[in-house]
Amino acid sequence: MSDRGQTTYDYLIGIVLVLVTVIAVLTFLPQVFNPFVDPVSSEERNLADRVATEIIETNGTDSERTLDDISTVQDEQQYISGVKNRAGVREPDLRSVNVTFQSAEGVTQGTIGDDRQSTEPEAQTVRNVRFVNDEICDGECHMVVRVW
Repeated sequence: MSDRGQTTYDYLIGIVLVLVTVIAVLTFLPQVFNPFVDPVSSEERNLADRVATEIIETNGTDSERTLDDISTVQDEQQYISGVKNRAGVREPDLRSVNVTFQSAEGVTQGTIGDDRQSTEPEAQTVRNVRFVNDEICDGECHMVVRVW
């Protein structure tokens, strides 16, 4: 009769099999961890924030974030191109920018910039602003800046 217990080799084979199984699951099922990965980089968030700050500083009339009527800009592409240049968006990372003005109820009051057509995730920042003439938004508007 054999009084043999668990040997070191049995233990080593068991640990190796467990590790190989865990590594195989993590390798072949990466979509399990996709909900924990942020699709928008911090660089894109910072870029959206810089564009929003540039619009407010350029078009602001006082320190209370009151803007001139920039929702009716005649040449949108030239305006957005100027905002991109002043905000530090250079040629290597030329991105699409869209600025939307929404009332407090979420109704769109005006949009300037690029139309969103891709499925790429977007970075956005929201600022509360007022306009010099209150015909655009009654009271405050939400200026939503999207970058993709």
